[in-house]
Amino acid sequence: MLVSCFLNAIDPFNLGVLLSRFQIKNGCIYGVCSYKASKFIHGYEESKEQVLKALNTLSVHKIWRFNQESVTKIRGTFVFILENDLQLDENSFYKKLLNSLIDNDFFNRSHSMTPNQKRFLSGFFESGGSIDTQRNFLTSD
Repeated sequence: MLVSCFLNAIDPFNLGVLLSRFQIKNGCIYGVCSYKASKFIHGYEESKEQVLKALNTLSVHKIWRFNQESVTKIRGTFVFILENDLQLDENSFYKKLLNSLIDNDFFNRSHSMTPNQKRFLSGFFESGGSIDTQRNFLTSD
């Protein structure tokens, strides 16, 4: 997918992922999600399919796939790849992401969270962080 098309129709989940962590290499922008083995996850290898399905369910664009680190040179379990047709560097891309955040309905004065806010936070924290199920909070690694 072209980065120009993606930015015109960015969804809350992938915006959160990209604001949390992205990499630019070889003319592409990579959104990255790490999924590591844990003593709390039984059947880790089998569960990766479920995680990939969940990523594509949360994403408006069904662009998530398994990462082939030997090909992409990007560290992470899952990636989505945007063709950098705008020739953006890290700073200019990050500014576009921040503008997308400001332009969307992510900020309101209500005490309850909208579905878009929940998806944004899910993308921001869950793509590179950990979930503490005992204390009910998210951390960013």
